[in-house]
Amino acid sequence: ISFNHVLVDGQAAVEFIVSWAETARGLPLSVPPFINRTILEARIPPKIEFLHPEFIPIEDKSSPSPSTTTINNKDDTVSKYIKFTPQMIQTAKSKTTHESTSPIKPCSTFEALAAFVWRARTRALEMNPNQLTRILLVVNTRGKFSPPLPKGYFGNAIKFAPAHSLAGKLVKKPLSYAVARIQEAVRSVNDKVLRSTIDYLEAAATKTGDQRRFDGYGVITVSQWSGLSFSATDFGWGEPFLSEPVESERTIVFLRHPTEKGSFNVLVGLPVPAMERFEELVQEELCG
Repeated sequence: ISFNHVLVDGQAAVEFIVSWAETARGLPLSVPPFINRTILEARIPPKIEFLHPEFIPIEDKSSPSPSTTTINNKDDTVSKYIKFTPQMIQTAKSKTTHESTSPIKPCSTFEALAAFVWRARTRALEMNPNQLTRILLVVNTRGKFSPPLPKGYFGNAIKFAPAHSLAGKLVKKPLSYAVARIQEAVRSVNDKVLRSTIDYLEAAATKTGDQRRFDGYGVITVSQWSGLSFSATDFGWGEPFLSEPVESERTIVFLRHPTEKGSFNVLVGLPVPAMERFEELVQEELCG
């Protein structure tokens, strides 16, 4: 199954598939769709109140090294699920607390793993210390609008919350530094920022077409699928055997492990040598 992200996000896609399965079984819809998208229309005139760096291109200063080939050549990349056990997750969280040089808010599993992956990926790719890196955190905004979006909203309601760091600073600083950048980015998502984002996109599209910039050597997107119930869909012959996303070199996807409670599978795409180094870093820092 595929869908266009311009039209719907992961939650809307799941609710559609669940409704499809319920219809196939002759059941009423558990979540009737809300299809009035005018509630997210841009304001007239647009009112852009904030900077939106997630849409600004990042200059590539890290020419791929011979050891990492190139992330732009799909023939030289590999995607793998990296398993993070509860013990590994706790180690990452403990590092955040013990290595921090300033007070830091307790971090969630997603924040700890996203920070670790951002940092380890940057190391594995041997980026230029002056390369600006960006991690785009996919945030479900349904509950962040004021008032919240209606239940069953069928559309795209995600926001890319950006966190930035120079590569050299990211790899030298403790893990708590990356966590703090991520927490700050997620906390910044509120109704005013979201309305400003909608207006920014409307104004940019009107002037010069699509202005989104999610590519670039130093940019990755992190999406959390652990809360999406694809695996609970039942068309009448039981739950699906497998549900997983399409591989991508620039998107990291977090999923709950199908059989091990508390463990997560993280889908990562990297050039082959960089993937080997990434796996070494996981073992050295979280299993050593």
